[in-house]
Amino acid sequence: MLSGRFSTICISATRRRQSGLSADSVPFRDISFMPQLFYYVQDTGWKSSLFTRMGVAAGIGHESNGKSGDMSRAINIAFVRPTWDFGDLNGNYLTLSPKFYYYYYLSKSGNQDIADYRGYVDFLMKYSSPDGWQLVTTLRKGMKHWYGSVESQATYPLAKLIGNTWGSICS
Repeated sequence: MLSGRFSTICISATRRRQSGLSADSVPFRDISFMPQLFYYVQDTGWKSSLFTRMGVAAGIGHESNGKSGDMSRAINIAFVRPTWDFGDLNGNYLTLSPKFYYYYYLSKSGNQDIADYRGYVDFLMKYSSPDGWQLVTTLRKGMKHWYGSVESQATYPLAKLIGNTWGSICS
């Protein structure tokens, strides 16, 4: 991570697993690896009576299942994500953040129609509290009629339960 006074260059590595709890011997139906490299400005300094803070992130991302040959599945994106926070940042507040992306260099394993399923925008809504809990929902609408997804999370930092030993980078 490289950072200046108001901005940061971040590297992230996310792994998502979809579990098949009813399966006899294969606990995971799918595993995705999702590294990103992006430039992040938490507060652009733009002020408005409508929002408390505006930030922005822009970068590139990759997602793959880590397999080769006919089982391979991968996409690459370039993205821009503006973020608006509403309310008291030291109290309860709401975050709205669309992520606009462009697909480039799609693998030749059948992902050319990925926009039909994922579209070109994710919309994140997050409600945060001062004690650390968050409620997050991400909406995604594909370009075809009924394709899309909703992902919801309720989170609480483990560091508050077991002590902070790792810190936070690009949070």
